[in-house]
Amino acid sequence: MDGRAFDSSERYYLLPEEYEQTHTVKSKKFIKKVIFLTAVAYPRFDELGNEVFSGKGGIFPFVHKELAKHGSKNWLAGIMVTTTTTSATKEVHRPYLIKSGLVGNTR
Repeated sequence: MDGRAFDSSERYYLLPEEYEQTHTVKSKKFIKKVIFLTAVAYPRFDELGNEVFSGKGGIFPFVHKELAKHGSKNWLAGIMVTTTTTSATKEVHRPYLIKSGLVGNTR
């Protein structure tokens, strides 16, 4: 597993049915960082050489939805907004791994 941080100013690719969103910020310090957890493993094969598991676990962003405390020109107070997780500690990783199904709850 690997954790990476990306900001919204980096290049990204869109699907044909998606439209490009404009993101404007006052200053570079207001660009939000998003942490991703990537899970990969060695591929698994059976006795005949057929692939049983590809080794791709998934990519999971560390974001959560919460109620907006204050309103702004972009959203009203009290609606659900997506916010980033500020730290990637063991207490933060565990629920994401269990929710994704990569590991079971061992306690």
